[in-house]
Amino acid sequence: MNWKLLLAQLAEQGVTQVQIAAEIGVRQSTVSGLASGAQSSLRWEVGERLIALHARLCSAAAAGGANYAADVSGSAESSVHEIDEDGAPAPQSESSTDDVQPPAGAEAHRDT
Repeated sequence: MNWKLLLAQLAEQGVTQVQIAAEIGVRQSTVSGLASGAQSSLRWEVGERLIALHARLCSAAAAGGANYAADVSGSAESSVHEIDEDGAPAPQSESSTDDVQPPAGAEAHRDT
């Protein structure tokens, strides 16, 4: 997938990197890396959210000719959340990376 192109098209609609990041559940620095080409891969779920955001805003803009940045400006607080295997919201945490997750059931290794 050409993330750089998708992000450029969203930017043309007036959507900021901060808005995109909030909407798809990553940091702005991740969006910046994708937009510049410095980063080329995403977790599957994040990629799916970016594709859905692009489809929602850019397809609607093509049909209506309007600027759709306002569609995401109010949704930063209600960004997409992960759902666990049982259908319950997964706990949200402040991790040090957006793109690396431990395998399900794996425990973090800690030196004591």
